Amino acid sequence: MDDDLQIDSDEDLFRNPVYYEPAARNLDLDRSDLGVPQGQELLDVLLRMRGRVPVEKRGLICPDCRDLRGRRVPMYLVQRDGVWLASHYLS
Repeated sequence: MDDDLQIDSDEDLFRNPVYYEPAARNLDLDRSDLGVPQGQELLDVLLRMRGRVPVEKRGLICPDCRDLRGRRVPMYLVQRDGVWLASHYLS
């Protein structure tokens, strides 16, 4: 693989912002408490939803798509090497 195509570390990855509609605020995936009161409990709830609640009904959306394009684009959480990331869900 070419050296210019390799990612040196996860710090080089872009992390999408994620907005949680029921709390009407962005979540900070860099923090274990997501930057909100009872954030660890919220993370547990969101993780329990996987496989049980459709992605588009979990309340996580892309704030950039909402603000810049006027679209509600659902997001889901994935963990990569212990780091939580928000990813767009395109149906």
